[in-house]
Amino acid sequence: MARTNEESSTPIQDPAPAPSSNPPAVNRSVVSYGSARSVSSENRSIPASFQDFARNTDDAEDRQSVPTTDEYRAAFQQVMHQYEDLLSYVVSGRAKRMAEVSRQLERTNLVFMSVELYPPANRPTILSLIEDQRNDISLKQKEIQVLDENVEGERSRLQSELVLALNTVPAPDLNQLVLEFGWPMVDVCQDLNLPYEYVLMARGTYNPTRIATSDNNEKIIVQEENDKITQLLQRISLLEDSLNRQTNGNASSTQRKSTKPAIDKSESGDALPIEAKRQLFGERRCATMASTIRSPMRIPWIF
Repeated sequence: MARTNEESSTPIQDPAPAPSSNPPAVNRSVVSYGSARSVSSENRSIPASFQDFARNTDDAEDRQSVPTTDEYRAAFQQVMHQYEDLLSYVVSGRAKRMAEVSRQLERTNLVFMSVELYPPANRPTILSLIEDQRNDISLKQKEIQVLDENVEGERSRLQSELVLALNTVPAPDLNQLVLEFGWPMVDVCQDLNLPYEYVLMARGTYNPTRIATSDNNEKIIVQEENDKITQLLQRISLLEDSLNRQTNGNASSTQRKSTKPAIDKSESGDALPIEAKRQLFGERRCATMASTIRSPMRIPWIF
Protein backbone atom coordinates (compact mmCIF):
# COMPACT_ATOMS: atom_id res chain seq x y z
CA MET A 1 0.00 0.00 0.00
CA ALA A 2 2.92 2.31 0.66
CA ARG A 3 4.08 1.71 -2.89
CA THR A 4 0.64 2.59 -4.11
CA ASN A 5 0.64 5.85 -2.20
CA GLU A 6 4.08 6.62 -3.56
CA GLU A 7 2.80 6.18 -7.11
CA SER A 8 -0.26 8.29 -6.49
CA SER A 9 1.83 11.25 -5.39
CA THR A 10 3.26 11.70 -8.89
CA PRO A 11 1.00 13.95 -10.99
CA ILE A 12 0.63 13.74 -14.79
CA GLN A 13 2.83 16.09 -16.73
CA ASP A 14 1.71 18.83 -19.14
CA PRO A 15 -0.35 17.51 -22.10
CA ALA A 16 1.79 19.11 -24.82
CA PRO A 17 2.56 16.30 -27.30
CA ALA A 18 6.25 15.52 -27.36
CA PRO A 19 7.86 14.97 -30.78
CA SER A 20 8.60 11.37 -31.56
CA SER A 21 10.66 9.83 -34.32
CA ASN A 22 8.19 6.93 -34.54
CA PRO A 23 4.67 8.32 -34.21
CA PRO A 24 2.02 5.81 -33.20
CA ALA A 25 -0.05 4.33 -35.94
CA VAL A 26 -3.58 5.70 -35.78
CA ASN A 27 -6.33 4.43 -38.01
CA ARG A 28 -7.68 7.30 -40.12
CA SER A 29 -11.16 5.80 -39.98
CA VAL A 30 -11.09 6.31 -36.18
CA VAL A 31 -8.96 9.46 -35.86
CA SER A 32 -9.76 11.98 -38.57
CA TYR A 33 -9.95 15.72 -38.99
CA GLY A 34 -13.72 15.37 -39.19
CA SER A 35 -13.94 14.89 -35.44
CA ALA A 36 -12.89 18.51 -35.03
CA ARG A 37 -16.12 19.67 -36.64
CA SER A 38 -19.30 20.40 -34.72
CA VAL A 39 -21.20 18.00 -36.99
CA SER A 40 -19.96 14.45 -36.83
CA SER A 41 -18.89 12.90 -40.10
CA GLU A 42 -19.02 9.30 -38.92
CA ASN A 43 -22.26 8.62 -40.80
CA ARG A 44 -20.94 9.97 -44.09
CA SER A 45 -20.65 7.44 -46.86
CA ILE A 46 -17.20 7.45 -48.42
CA PRO A 47 -17.59 7.21 -52.21
CA ALA A 48 -14.96 6.23 -54.68
CA SER A 49 -12.00 8.53 -55.08
CA PHE A 50 -11.14 10.36 -58.28
CA GLN A 51 -8.18 8.01 -58.49
CA ASP A 52 -10.64 5.15 -59.02
CA PHE A 53 -12.31 7.13 -61.81
CA ALA A 54 -8.93 7.78 -63.40
CA ARG A 55 -8.01 4.08 -63.27
CA ASN A 56 -11.32 3.15 -64.88
CA THR A 57 -10.96 5.68 -67.69
CA ASP A 58 -9.00 3.34 -69.92
CA ASP A 59 -11.53 0.54 -69.38
CA ALA A 60 -14.56 2.77 -69.91
CA GLU A 61 -15.18 1.77 -73.50
CA ASP A 62 -18.47 0.30 -72.44
CA ARG A 63 -21.13 2.95 -71.90
CA GLN A 64 -22.23 1.37 -68.64
CA SER A 65 -18.76 1.68 -67.06
CA VAL A 66 -18.63 5.47 -67.43
CA PRO A 67 -19.10 7.18 -64.03
CA THR A 68 -22.37 9.01 -63.63
CA THR A 69 -22.87 12.64 -62.61
CA ASP A 70 -24.05 11.54 -59.17
CA GLU A 71 -20.83 9.60 -58.62
CA TYR A 72 -18.79 12.64 -59.61
CA ARG A 73 -20.90 14.78 -57.27
CA ALA A 74 -20.42 12.36 -54.35
CA ALA A 75 -16.65 12.22 -54.81
CA PHE A 76 -16.41 15.99 -55.21
CA GLN A 77 -18.55 16.58 -52.11
CA GLN A 78 -16.37 14.17 -50.14
CA VAL A 79 -13.22 16.14 -51.06
CA MET A 80 -14.99 19.36 -50.09
CA HIS A 81 -15.96 17.93 -46.67
CA GLN A 82 -12.44 16.67 -46.08
CA TYR A 83 -11.01 20.12 -46.79
CA GLU A 84 -13.55 21.72 -44.47
CA ASP A 85 -12.62 19.21 -41.75
CA LEU A 86 -8.94 19.99 -42.19
CA LEU A 87 -9.58 23.72 -42.14
CA SER A 88 -11.73 23.38 -39.03
CA TYR A 89 -8.98 21.43 -37.27
CA VAL A 90 -6.27 23.93 -38.12
CA VAL A 91 -8.37 26.98 -37.22
CA SER A 92 -10.10 25.81 -34.04
CA GLY A 93 -10.18 22.01 -33.74
CA ARG A 94 -6.64 21.61 -32.45
CA ALA A 95 -7.15 24.30 -29.81
CA LYS A 96 -10.35 22.58 -28.66
CA ARG A 97 -8.59 19.23 -28.37
CA MET A 98 -5.75 20.76 -26.38
CA ALA A 99 -8.20 22.55 -24.07
CA GLU A 100 -10.06 19.27 -23.49
CA VAL A 101 -6.83 17.47 -22.63
CA SER A 102 -5.88 20.27 -20.25
CA ARG A 103 -9.23 20.11 -18.44
CA GLN A 104 -8.98 16.34 -18.16
CA LEU A 105 -5.46 16.65 -16.85
CA GLU A 106 -6.51 19.19 -14.25
CA ARG A 107 -9.34 17.00 -12.98
CA THR A 108 -7.07 13.96 -12.85
CA ASN A 109 -4.42 15.83 -10.89
CA LEU A 110 -7.05 16.93 -8.37
CA VAL A 111 -7.98 13.31 -7.82
CA PHE A 112 -4.30 12.43 -7.43
CA MET A 113 -3.89 15.06 -4.78
CA SER A 114 -6.86 13.76 -2.81
CA VAL A 115 -6.17 10.02 -3.05
CA GLU A 116 -4.99 9.88 0.53
CA LEU A 117 -8.34 11.24 1.70
CA TYR A 118 -10.10 8.08 0.56
CA PRO A 119 -10.29 5.03 2.76
CA PRO A 120 -7.47 2.55 2.14
CA ALA A 121 -9.95 -0.03 0.94
CA ASN A 122 -11.13 2.27 -1.87
CA ARG A 123 -7.73 3.51 -3.01
CA PRO A 124 -7.02 0.68 -5.48
CA THR A 125 -10.26 1.42 -7.31
CA ILE A 126 -9.49 5.15 -7.40
CA LEU A 127 -5.98 4.50 -8.67
CA SER A 128 -7.36 2.22 -11.39
CA LEU A 129 -9.67 5.00 -12.58
CA ILE A 130 -6.77 7.43 -12.51
CA GLU A 131 -4.70 5.05 -14.63
CA ASP A 132 -7.52 4.86 -17.17
CA GLN A 133 -7.62 8.65 -17.33
CA ARG A 134 -3.85 8.73 -17.77
CA ASN A 135 -4.05 6.31 -20.71
CA ASP A 136 -6.87 8.33 -22.26
CA ILE A 137 -4.87 11.56 -21.99
CA SER A 138 -1.85 9.87 -23.52
CA LEU A 139 -3.93 8.58 -26.43
CA LYS A 140 -5.38 12.04 -27.09
CA GLN A 141 -1.89 13.53 -27.05
CA LYS A 142 -0.77 10.98 -29.63
CA GLU A 143 -3.80 11.71 -31.80
CA ILE A 144 -3.01 15.44 -31.78
CA GLN A 145 0.59 14.66 -32.65
CA VAL A 146 -0.43 12.45 -35.60
CA LEU A 147 -2.92 15.04 -36.89
CA ASP A 148 -0.30 17.79 -36.68
CA GLU A 149 2.20 15.71 -38.61
CA ASN A 150 -0.32 14.85 -41.34
CA VAL A 151 -1.61 18.38 -42.06
CA GLU A 152 0.74 19.02 -44.99
CA GLY A 153 0.22 15.52 -46.31
CA GLU A 154 -3.56 15.96 -46.21
CA ARG A 155 -3.28 19.28 -48.05
CA SER A 156 -1.17 17.65 -50.76
CA ARG A 157 -3.64 14.78 -51.06
CA LEU A 158 -6.62 17.13 -51.46
CA GLN A 159 -4.72 19.14 -54.04
CA SER A 160 -3.95 15.96 -55.98
CA GLU A 161 -7.60 14.90 -55.82
CA LEU A 162 -8.80 18.22 -57.28
CA VAL A 163 -6.12 18.24 -59.98
CA LEU A 164 -7.08 14.68 -60.86
CA ALA A 165 -10.73 15.73 -60.97
CA LEU A 166 -9.79 18.47 -63.43
CA ASN A 167 -8.24 15.85 -65.70
CA THR A 168 -10.89 13.15 -65.15
CA VAL A 169 -14.31 14.75 -64.82
CA PRO A 170 -15.75 16.33 -67.99
CA ALA A 171 -15.20 20.08 -67.89
CA PRO A 172 -18.91 21.04 -68.04
CA ASP A 173 -19.74 18.66 -65.17
CA LEU A 174 -16.88 19.87 -63.01
CA ASN A 175 -17.76 23.50 -63.68
CA GLN A 176 -21.36 22.78 -62.71
CA LEU A 177 -20.22 21.15 -59.45
CA VAL A 178 -18.11 24.17 -58.54
CA LEU A 179 -21.04 26.49 -59.20
CA GLU A 180 -23.47 24.19 -57.37
CA PHE A 181 -21.49 23.88 -54.15
CA GLY A 182 -19.78 27.27 -54.34
CA TRP A 183 -16.47 25.53 -53.71
CA PRO A 184 -13.55 25.84 -54.10
CA MET A 185 -13.58 29.61 -53.82
CA VAL A 186 -10.64 31.78 -54.81
CA ASP A 187 -9.11 31.68 -51.32
CA VAL A 188 -9.24 27.88 -51.34
CA CYS A 189 -7.60 27.84 -54.78
CA GLN A 190 -4.80 29.99 -53.42
CA ASP A 191 -4.49 27.88 -50.27
CA LEU A 192 -4.15 24.60 -52.18
CA ASN A 193 -2.33 26.17 -55.14
CA LEU A 194 -4.88 24.80 -57.57
CA PRO A 195 -4.74 25.31 -61.35
CA TYR A 196 -6.11 28.58 -62.69
CA GLU A 197 -9.09 26.77 -64.19
CA TYR A 198 -10.57 26.50 -60.71
CA VAL A 199 -10.18 30.25 -60.20
CA LEU A 200 -12.14 30.86 -63.41
CA MET A 201 -14.81 28.41 -62.26
CA ALA A 202 -15.07 30.14 -58.89
CA ARG A 203 -15.47 33.51 -60.61
CA GLY A 204 -18.05 32.13 -63.03
CA THR A 205 -15.96 33.04 -66.08
CA TYR A 206 -14.88 29.55 -67.12
CA ASN A 207 -16.09 28.41 -70.54
CA PRO A 208 -15.62 24.65 -70.66
CA THR A 209 -15.71 22.35 -73.62
CA ARG A 210 -19.24 21.17 -74.30
CA ILE A 211 -19.59 17.44 -74.94
CA ALA A 212 -22.40 16.48 -77.30
CA THR A 213 -23.52 12.95 -78.02
CA SER A 214 -24.24 11.85 -81.55
CA ASP A 215 -26.79 9.27 -82.65
CA ASN A 216 -24.06 6.62 -82.56
CA ASN A 217 -23.39 7.36 -78.86
CA GLU A 218 -19.97 8.68 -79.76
CA LYS A 219 -18.62 11.63 -77.79
CA ILE A 220 -18.02 14.65 -79.95
CA ILE A 221 -15.92 17.49 -78.59
CA VAL A 222 -17.49 20.84 -79.51
CA GLN A 223 -15.75 24.07 -78.63
CA GLU A 224 -18.27 26.59 -77.44
CA GLU A 225 -15.92 29.42 -78.33
CA ASN A 226 -15.55 28.52 -81.99
CA ASP A 227 -18.31 30.88 -83.13
CA LYS A 228 -17.03 33.70 -80.96
CA ILE A 229 -13.47 33.19 -82.19
CA THR A 230 -14.66 33.18 -85.80
CA GLN A 231 -16.55 36.42 -85.25
CA LEU A 232 -13.54 37.99 -83.61
CA LEU A 233 -11.30 36.94 -86.49
CA GLN A 234 -13.75 38.45 -88.96
CA ARG A 235 -13.86 41.72 -87.02
CA ILE A 236 -10.06 41.77 -86.87
CA SER A 237 -9.91 41.24 -90.63
CA LEU A 238 -12.37 44.09 -91.24
CA LEU A 239 -10.41 46.38 -88.94
CA GLU A 240 -7.18 45.50 -90.74
CA ASP A 241 -8.76 46.27 -94.14
CA SER A 242 -10.15 49.54 -92.85
CA LEU A 243 -6.77 50.46 -91.38
CA ASN A 244 -5.00 49.61 -94.62
CA ARG A 245 -7.42 51.74 -96.67
CA GLN A 246 -7.03 54.62 -94.26
CA THR A 247 -3.24 54.30 -94.34
CA ASN A 248 -3.16 54.21 -98.16
CA GLY A 249 -5.50 57.20 -98.36
CA ASN A 250 -3.33 59.25 -96.04
CA ALA A 251 -0.23 58.29 -97.99
CA SER A 252 -1.71 59.37 -101.37
CA SER A 253 -3.01 62.60 -99.86
CA THR A 254 0.39 63.36 -98.43
CA GLN A 255 1.98 62.62 -101.77
CA ARG A 256 -0.38 64.97 -103.56
CA LYS A 257 0.48 67.77 -101.15
CA SER A 258 4.18 67.13 -101.49
CA THR A 259 4.05 67.19 -105.28
CA LYS A 260 2.55 70.70 -105.50
CA PRO A 261 4.94 73.11 -107.21
CA ALA A 262 6.65 75.52 -104.91
CA ILE A 263 5.89 78.40 -107.28
CA ASP A 264 2.23 78.12 -106.50
CA LYS A 265 2.93 78.93 -102.89
CA SER A 266 5.27 81.74 -103.74
CA GLU A 267 2.89 83.31 -106.23
CA SER A 268 -0.12 83.01 -104.03
CA GLY A 269 1.82 84.28 -101.09
CA ASP A 270 -0.07 82.06 -98.69
CA ALA A 271 3.05 80.44 -97.30
CA LEU A 272 5.22 83.66 -97.28
CA PRO A 273 5.85 85.78 -94.23
CA ILE A 274 4.53 89.35 -94.04
CA GLU A 275 7.82 91.07 -95.05
CA ALA A 276 8.17 88.79 -98.05
CA LYS A 277 4.58 89.51 -99.03
CA ARG A 278 5.23 93.25 -98.84
CA GLN A 279 8.40 92.94 -100.94
CA LEU A 280 6.59 90.81 -103.51
CA PHE A 281 3.71 93.28 -103.62
CA GLY A 282 6.17 96.16 -104.12
CA GLU A 283 7.96 94.40 -106.94
CA ARG A 284 4.70 93.66 -108.69
CA ARG A 285 3.59 97.30 -108.30
CA CYS A 286 6.86 98.63 -109.72
CA ALA A 287 6.61 96.26 -112.67
CA THR A 288 3.07 97.44 -113.35
CA MET A 289 4.09 101.11 -113.25
CA ALA A 290 7.04 100.44 -115.56
CA SER A 291 4.84 98.74 -118.12
CA THR A 292 2.43 101.66 -117.94
CA ILE A 293 5.17 104.20 -118.59
CA ARG A 294 6.54 102.27 -121.58
CA SER A 295 3.13 102.06 -123.23
CA PRO A 296 2.02 105.16 -125.31
CA MET A 297 -0.49 107.32 -123.54
CA ARG A 298 -3.48 108.56 -125.41
CA ILE A 299 -4.21 112.15 -124.46
CA PRO A 300 -7.53 113.39 -125.66
CA TRP A 301 -7.44 116.68 -127.67
CA ILE A 302 -9.72 119.38 -126.68
CA PHE A 303 -10.96 121.50 -129.57
